[in-house]
Amino acid sequence: VATNIFWAAPEGCRTDCTTGANCATAPASAVLYATADECCKKANAWVDLDYCSSRAVSTFDESSSSSTGSNNWFVDYEDGVCRQDCYPAGGTSPCEWADNGSLRFYDSSTACCKAALASNNEAACVAASESGSTISTVQTRKWYVSTSGDQPCAMDCNTSSSSGDEACGGTVSKTGVRLYESVAECCSTAYGWLNKDLCAAMSGNTGADTDLWYVDYGANACKKDCAVGSDPACDGRPDDITTPMYTSAAACCSAKLSWIDKDTCETSSTTGVDPTDSDSPGTGEWRKNSAWSSCVLDCTAGDTIETDDPIIDVQPLVPAPVSAPALAANDAYPDECDGVISDSSAVFYDASVSNCCKSINWVQEETCVSISTGVVSQMFFADPSDRTKCVAHQVPGTAAGTGVTVACAGTGDVVSAPSDATGVTCQKDITPDTKLYSTLEKCCEANVNWDSESCVHESRGTEAPGSLKYYVDWTLSQCVQDCTVVGSGSSCKELAKKWDVLYNDANSCCERLSWLSRSKCVYIQT
Repeated sequence: VATNIFWAAPEGCRTDCTTGANCATAPASAVLYATADECCKKANAWVDLDYCSSRAVSTFDESSSSSTGSNNWFVDYEDGVCRQDCYPAGGTSPCEWADNGSLRFYDSSTACCKAALASNNEAACVAASESGSTISTVQTRKWYVSTSGDQPCAMDCNTSSSSGDEACGGTVSKTGVRLYESVAECCSTAYGWLNKDLCAAMSGNTGADTDLWYVDYGANACKKDCAVGSDPACDGRPDDITTPMYTSAAACCSAKLSWIDKDTCETSSTTGVDPTDSDSPGTGEWRKNSAWSSCVLDCTAGDTIETDDPIIDVQPLVPAPVSAPALAANDAYPDECDGVISDSSAVFYDASVSNCCKSINWVQEETCVSISTGVVSQMFFADPSDRTKCVAHQVPGTAAGTGVTVACAGTGDVVSAPSDATGVTCQKDITPDTKLYSTLEKCCEANVNWDSESCVHESRGTEAPGSLKYYVDWTLSQCVQDCTVVGSGSSCKELAKKWDVLYNDANSCCERLSWLSRSKCVYIQT
């Protein structure tokens, strides 16, 4: 006789009955339970309680819409969503019968998505779960970072949607993809270095203009982000989304075209007429020349300085070593000017010719400064025509006076110098590969290190006195005296070299040539 109460059948708890769709007759040995929950808790504890209890009633039938499951949620990993354990009515129903009670169940779609599908975007997971669709097809209409260069951020919606929203970039996989509530949030978070208005306009994909300004180096002017033809300044959007944008032509010119006269730049930008290099007075600052061998001023020599020209503020010739009078309006641009450069990558060094020269690492700084400014260094360098002596870097005929450390006679010889360089030849021309030295001695040591003393005397036009000591002249295999006196009976031949070993007397030197007699060992002039 059926008891209509519950027992633990092999497939799970069932009702001991004979007329229901889910009846299962209990054998005489079966343990009976008053309620489905009691049976499930005691006999099927490893199965989800709600799932077990819903399948234990006699009326449960998976093919009947009147049957109810546990109504809890479980994971569908294939579609990346959660499904509800209930009768699958078809269409977009979230319902799907759970196929076994050992699954992990959750009391809501949110709890299921958060706990089991954390790698998916939660909002998209919940929306897809409750609509009965898959994670990849749900349209959240939130924003994500696009892979399209023309659309930095895109809306998560179908591009074929009847809404016709041009911001739609297609539905995106929600696994590991961050979605933003607004295009502004997407642009500011993912593209913080971009202009937010340009990013939003390009993301919206509507063709809306920002009316902002950007530089066009090819035109030496700034262009406006607006429809071409609507205004002379309009040139459409920049080709590169990373292009800096400015609120006005003046701001753009100041930031990106500072070497062009500001009025010229603003006028050419707003009128659409490209300026030429001749329109610009230049920055008036120091820059490397085209050969990167010296520095020049960014301006045109001989032109008249106009009021408000940049060079008036820069004053590049006032600091040492030039110390020229300050430049003013109506003065001529100085000879140091080498034209206005239009290369946007050029580096300028304000009023510091020294800093400019330091950037040319293959030319000595003092050499570069002198060539750049046209001011002699008053230092010393190896004579290009005879590198066994040194010359002074000074203009012949420069008299002693304020700032003159090396005075030079009209004949071209030094007449006064702090390092006793009297008699040294003065020479004003040097080249980029010239090495300059602060004293005559240092110049000789660097260039004639094997006989620097002779270099000093030859440079001065004097003769070295010699030590009168003896050394071995190996070309003669004799001992000679360190002197240059000419005369019969003298042992002088020439001054000893730096590497020659000197002896106090002839006998000591002859010990070095012990195989020779005293008469043959010592050199005697005839």
